[in-house]
Amino acid sequence: GGFRWRNSWGMMKHPAPKSWTEMLVWGVEHYDICAERWNNEEERMRAGVSFPKGFNDNTRIMVTRARVEEPTMDFAGPYSPFTPELWLCCVGLFIFSAITYYILERNSEEDLNFDDEPTNYFQSFFLTIVNFTGGGGGGYAPRTHAGMMFATSLQWWCLLTIAAYTANLAAALISKSGSSYGVTSIQDAITRQVPVCAKMQT
Repeated sequence: GGFRWRNSWGMMKHPAPKSWTEMLVWGVEHYDICAERWNNEEERMRAGVSFPKGFNDNTRIMVTRARVEEPTMDFAGPYSPFTPELWLCCVGLFIFSAITYYILERNSEEDLNFDDEPTNYFQSFFLTIVNFTGGGGGGYAPRTHAGMMFATSLQWWCLLTIAAYTANLAAALISKSGSSYGVTSIQDAITRQVPVCAKMQT
């Protein structure tokens, strides 16, 4: 292949004016390989130093035991995406929407076709809940223009609310699954005053 072996090598000492990074850069500029327990650091890589695979990374890391959470039955889980105040606002909006729809459609025989007013009020509230959940086989069937505009706006609100509920519920389920760690950093260990096992002279 026409290769020629160059038997040249050198040993570096650490002079005071230069840092270890500067010595490493000098070494790779003058030799093909600079063998030492070098740490793979971003500053050295930006200087043009290439670290082949298999280097020995002596960076000190913190190791802790993972705590696997046992699955438990959380009956309040379906209500966790929203705060209690927001749930109260939703119930208040249901009542307000039922009264508004009754006022707008009280002369309509499509939805509110009972003889007494209390039953029609309950029917309006039932249709509001059905309109929100999409169950019960139907919802609002307005006859007036005002009722149609109100039903359209309420449907848009229901769409946004259900989307936000679904997204928050998925995020809550993902965050509760998997393992958790008691200590996340050295500062966290110091703050919580937990016992730490460390090698001497580290």
